[in-house]
Amino acid sequence: MATVHVEQCASCLGSFVRTQDYSEFLAREEDGEAVGLRHFVPLAPGRELPRQTLLALVRCPHCRKEMERVRFAGRASLLVDVCPAHGIWLDAGELVALVGFVKQRSSGTVPPDPLEEEEERMWAKVRARMATEAAIVEQHVKGAEEQMRLLRERRFRGPYDGVQDEQLAEMFAALFSTVRDRWR
Repeated sequence: MATVHVEQCASCLGSFVRTQDYSEFLAREEDGEAVGLRHFVPLAPGRELPRQTLLALVRCPHCRKEMERVRFAGRASLLVDVCPAHGIWLDAGELVALVGFVKQRSSGTVPPDPLEEEEERMWAKVRARMATEAAIVEQHVKGAEEQMRLLRERRFRGPYDGVQDEQLAEMFAALFSTVRDRWR
């Protein structure tokens, strides 16, 4: 079994997981193997790092290049710093949070992200509005079709008296077809 290396900063208690060890570390944790997470707990109350320190961009401990800050797994509220060549930097306590998220995801109990919930509410409103508009258009189309039927039966007289019934019926049919196609 391969050795998994997780480096920890003695001053800030942040941790660095090398790219080649990341998957192995999570797999072992998911299998219930003790991987020593108790060493990666958040700083004690009152010892937290200043917000400016946490928001500052991080340099990779191996190549010293500035790391990219990304949201872990899209739905997690956890932001991590990534060096594409070497690994992931996690602030104090974030390794425990990352492992907790992975466990929740694998068990299917990942709570929805607030941004995703808001986006879903917005799309639900859009879908409801489109359904309402489609129903209104359908009502108008049915009314116009009834007018066409009456025209064909020559019971309707209106502003189109000089137009041949067949021409008028063709115009309405084309219009109704266009409107229906647009709202479906």
